[in-house]
Amino acid sequence: MNKKRVIFVYFVTFMFAVAINISFAYYKDKYRVSFETGTNELIMSKYVSKNSKVIEPSKPEKDGYEFIEWQLDGEKYDFNNNVDGNIILTAKWIKKN
Repeated sequence: MNKKRVIFVYFVTFMFAVAINISFAYYKDKYRVSFETGTNELIMSKYVSKNSKVIEPSKPEKDGYEFIEWQLDGEKYDFNNNVDGNIILTAKWIKKN
């Protein structure tokens, strides 16, 4: 390999290592809150600091159904509670008459 190519490979490797370290530093004290709607609607996961609250997203929509609540493990989720781990909140629906 020529000298320019070696320098380039070292530079790319260094930048990759920096990006990994920055990412780790950002996410190490955060929890991921995912939202499962059961629809094609995508709600982005949110990252919250340890022992912080997650902000409730706007209500999802589903044709023929009414949104009732967000649930964690089959129970209504209280957005006043602090998040203490990675969680998946699932939308609860009721069929419209």
